[in-house]
Amino acid sequence: MSPAVSVDQRLQNMLDEHEIAGVLARWAHARDVADWETLAGCFHADAMVQISWIHDTASEFIERSRGLAANRKPGMRSKHEITGPNLRLNGDRALGIIDVHLMMRSKVDDTEVDLQSWFHFFDRVEKRDGVWRILNHTAVYEQDRLDVVDPRGAPDGLFDDMDLSGYPNSCKFQQYFQRKVGRRPSDNVVCIHTPEETELIRSGEAWLAEG
Repeated sequence: MSPAVSVDQRLQNMLDEHEIAGVLARWAHARDVADWETLAGCFHADAMVQISWIHDTASEFIERSRGLAANRKPGMRSKHEITGPNLRLNGDRALGIIDVHLMMRSKVDDTEVDLQSWFHFFDRVEKRDGVWRILNHTAVYEQDRLDVVDPRGAPDGLFDDMDLSGYPNSCKFQQYFQRKVGRRPSDNVVCIHTPEETELIRSGEAWLAEG
């Protein structure tokens, strides 16, 4: 390979990485501000999403997200803080990892709470017709916590019915919260340092190698 071709390839890789990084940041901002058109543009038509409360198509994820936003009560909100991505490219395929800190202000039985969750996304990203979009969007959960907002503490009996025994340790408060507000949490979440994460990485590496 000549030096000129090598330089061209490096420049193309830089452009591809810049575009992928933009997609992996754009979905989070679009989700937080209810920009559904932009959010949809981050995913291929056949993309899949696997997170704490849904394992389905990206279109279903967006539709359900719209419903959640429409029914959000005053003062309730959520925000995704993300890091820059770690990317690996092979032709028109890429694997991307971004760390996420999700912050949610909501209520449990009329008591304001802050739910925080730390996880990362392991994404398959593919270039089709010259455009990079997400193909598989999978959250890998690490740890979480649930705090009462009022510094005077929780009302007596607020968490008396809290049973975390059936939830993965890495997202037990998030799953509990989903149940508490009437949503059915996903029963096949991926958690860090588990066989499911090992298989996610293995299958992702195999997919990338085929690019």
